[in-house]
Amino acid sequence: MIVYEEIEPIRKTSKSYVALAVVEGYSQPMILKKLDCTNTALYEQLTNIQNEHIARIYEIEERNGSLLLVEEYVDGFPLNEYVQKMGLSNDEIIDLMLQLCDGLQTLHHADPPIIHRDLKPGNILVSEQGILKIIDFDASRSYKPEHSHDTVIMGTAEYASPEQYGFAQTDVRSDIYSFGAILYELLFQQTLPRNSSAEAAIEQAPTKEFVRHTVKRQPNSLHELKNDRQTSALLQIINRCTMFDPNERFSSVEELARALQQDHMKQPSRRIRHVKETKHLLYYGNAASLYPRVKRDAYLMYALHNGFSLYEVNDYLKKNTLEPFQEE
Repeated sequence: MIVYEEIEPIRKTSKSYVALAVVEGYSQPMILKKLDCTNTALYEQLTNIQNEHIARIYEIEERNGSLLLVEEYVDGFPLNEYVQKMGLSNDEIIDLMLQLCDGLQTLHHADPPIIHRDLKPGNILVSEQGILKIIDFDASRSYKPEHSHDTVIMGTAEYASPEQYGFAQTDVRSDIYSFGAILYELLFQQTLPRNSSAEAAIEQAPTKEFVRHTVKRQPNSLHELKNDRQTSALLQIINRCTMFDPNERFSSVEELARALQQDHMKQPSRRIRHVKETKHLLYYGNAASLYPRVKRDAYLMYALHNGFSLYEVNDYLKKNTLEPFQEE
């Protein structure tokens, strides 16, 4: 039996009550939730999930027609607030999103897979140490391959996939859609725009009022103020995440993470060691040994100035039998 003493209420809705509490058997304050739901099996499954990037659910108990649960208290900021507060660069944002990928992989590889269905900045907290954690599984469900549609329609319109509003059953690609919408918001401080050419599709939507945020995007319509190579690559990733048809999205979080890591590793923001060595050669080296090094450094400075990545620079150098640069 869960024995607790409330410290302070956090949130109350018609279907849930959330409070900070001292719970018997735990040395730290915990989140105590009372939920008006019947999805006990899902929460039992979540008590067995352990991942650094998922808020731990320790205990559940059915009491007086409600579900009582003890959840890890995360002392942190909502994801969007953290990014703004810390003034994070694109690379640092990607690092955070890769943490989100790690947590989602654990959920999606559960048996049966757990679909969060309400991923948004407010349901993702980041501690002052930069550790990201997924919270709030009230809208989550287990994937059921025999079903063609979700029984209950849930989610937040700006981040929810089309299938969450009656098009099909949600699966891991629904969370991937939300991931893309979140990434766009973090990069550009605005919610993901919709493509006006999809009005006809919206009119046919089972719940068209909510699905207006969830139509197919065109890569060039996402953001016209950013046209550097890194942003273009990230917009392509976002566009694929948020395709209207789930079959056109990344098929798994692993595939999405690989795309992010590949783009992340290509960026010129990573420091490289060449400036002091090149200056030394310019002043003290002889012409025979100097030329290849000066040639590659000159190409590097030109390439990075014109928006090319370190990956592309090294690829060119290798093709021209010049030594590639090493990252620090």
